[in-house]
Amino acid sequence: MKKKILTGLGIIVLLLLLGTISSQARIVTNDPTVESGGTVTINVTSQEVVYGYKISISSNSGLTFNSVSGGESNGSTVSNVSLSGTQSLATYTFKAPEVTQDTTYTVTFLGDGIILNPEVDEKTSSSATATVTVKAKQTSTSTGGGSTTGNNDTQTQTPSNTTNTGNTNASSNTNTSNEPTFTETNQTVYVHNTESVNVRSGPGTSYSSLGRLAKNTAVTRTGVGSNGWSRVSYNGQTAYISSSYLTTTKPEEEAKSSNAMLSGLTVDVEGLSPEFNKDTDNYTLQVGSGVEAIQITATPEDENATVQVQGNENLQEGENTVTITVTAEDGTTKVYTITVNKGNVEQVASLGLNTLTIAGIDMEEVFSPTTYEYTIEINEDVTQLDITAEANEEGATVEIVGNQDFQEGENIVSIIVKSANGEETVTYQLTINKNTAAVAENSNQTQNLIFICLFVGIVVVIIIVVSILLYKRHKKKIEEEYDFGNGEEDNQFYNDNFENTIEGQDEQEDTVYQNTIQQGYTDVVEDEEELEEKPKRKKGKHF
Repeated sequence: MKKKILTGLGIIVLLLLLGTISSQARIVTNDPTVESGGTVTINVTSQEVVYGYKISISSNSGLTFNSVSGGESNGSTVSNVSLSGTQSLATYTFKAPEVTQDTTYTVTFLGDGIILNPEVDEKTSSSATATVTVKAKQTSTSTGGGSTTGNNDTQTQTPSNTTNTGNTNASSNTNTSNEPTFTETNQTVYVHNTESVNVRSGPGTSYSSLGRLAKNTAVTRTGVGSNGWSRVSYNGQTAYISSSYLTTTKPEEEAKSSNAMLSGLTVDVEGLSPEFNKDTDNYTLQVGSGVEAIQITATPEDENATVQVQGNENLQEGENTVTITVTAEDGTTKVYTITVNKGNVEQVASLGLNTLTIAGIDMEEVFSPTTYEYTIEINEDVTQLDITAEANEEGATVEIVGNQDFQEGENIVSIIVKSANGEETVTYQLTINKNTAAVAENSNQTQNLIFICLFVGIVVVIIIVVSILLYKRHKKKIEEEYDFGNGEEDNQFYNDNFENTIEGQDEQEDTVYQNTIQQGYTDVVEDEEELEEKPKRKKGKHF
C-alpha cells in the first residue's frame, strides 16, 4: 500500500514539473567572437513566440555595455509588447577589452515578465548565458638578409594566419586560412524558425547587420559555408545569414480572404435610406441644391480588403450615382450604390410605393410611402413571404430581392422601385427575424403547463388520501373519548347515534348529533366526579 502511495505521489510531481516546463519560454543567445578591443553584438531570442518580455543583464564580466535595441530601453534593460508575437527579443553591443591572449567572457541575461499566451494572465521567466571569445591582436614579423638581391626573404603574416615564403630565384607559396569555405550553389531559400533574421556583412554574428528579413521571405542562396552560415544575394550585394534560419521548403500560402463586405457606412449628410446593412446594396440620399460633394466613410469587414468611392463629388442637379467598391484580398468585389438626389425634395422624392401588403401580416396601419424600413417577426417554418408591392408612378418597376430561403436569425428583403426611365431608384427594406428560439420557448411553456397540472393533480390526490386517514383517526379518537364506561346500554346508545351521524341519512339528525356530542363532551369534562358517583343511568338520550 505504501509503495502505491509513493508511486502516485511521484506521478503527480512529474506531471506538475512537466506542466511547469511547458509553460516556460527559454531564451537563448549566440556565442560571438571578437578581436581585442573590438565591439561585439549578442542577440537574445526566444525558442517560442512571445507577446511581451523584459530583458536585463545579470552580469557581463569584463565586457563594457554599449547599447541595446529591440523595444523600450532603460539603461541596459529593454522591454516590449508585441500583439503579433515575436522571437527576436533584444540586440546588445559590448566593448571588448584589450587582451594579449585569447580570453573568454560570459554575459548572463535575465528574461522576466515573458508572456506566452496573451489570453491568459500568466507570465514566466528565463535566463541565458552568452560566451564571448576575445582574440588577441596578431603581430607581423619580417626578416630580411640585408642584401639588395634579397635572396632569402621570409615574411610571416599572422593576422590572416597565412605563411608566405619567397625567394628571388625560386618561389614557393603556402596559404593556410581559418576563413570558412563555401560550396557554390544557386537556390531559393526561405526564412523560417523565427519572425525575422539578421542579414550580415560577413559569415558570423560579429559582423555588422545590413538589415533583416521577415519570416517566409524568399532569398537566393549562392553558397553554403562550412561554419553554418549561408552566402546570399541581398539588395544587389553579397551578404550572409545563419543557415539554421533558412530552409528550401516553400512555406504554404495562407488562404486569402474573399470577404468584400462593409462593416460600416456613414455619410456626412443625414437621410441615408434605408439604414445601413451589410447585405443591402442600394441606398438613397436627398441633399440640398447647395451641396457640391458628400463625405463617405466606408469600413470593410476584412482589414485586408480595399475600398474605393466614386461619384461623391461635383454633384449635379437631379439624380447622382455614388458607388462604393469593396475589393477582397482574393480579388472578390462587391459594389454598394447610393443614389443621391440633389434639388427640390418634393420633385425628386416623389417615387416610391403606393401600397405594400404581406400575406398573414397586417401592414395597413404601419405602412407609409415615406417609411423605408420595417421589421417583421416570423415562425421557424416560414421560408419566404407573399409580398405585393405597387409603385406610385406609372411605368415604374418593382423588384423584390432576398425573399427566399429565410435562415434562422435576421434576414433582409429589399424592395427596389425604379422609375420608368431608370434614372431614379428608391429602396424599401424589410428586416425579417426568424426566431426558432421563440417557438421552442412556446413548446417548453406547453410542456411546463402539463407538468404543473400533473403535479397539482398528484398533490390533490395526496390531500384527499391524507384527509381520509385523518378522518378515520379522528373517528377512532372520538370513539375512545366518548366511551363513558356506563355499561352496555350506554355504549350501544353511543354507537347507534355515531353510526347514524356517519351515514348522514338525515341532515337535521346530523346537526342534533353534533350538538349532542359537543355538549356530551363538555359534561364529561366538567362532571367527571358526578359521573363516577352515578354508575347507573337511565335509558334515553343524554344532553
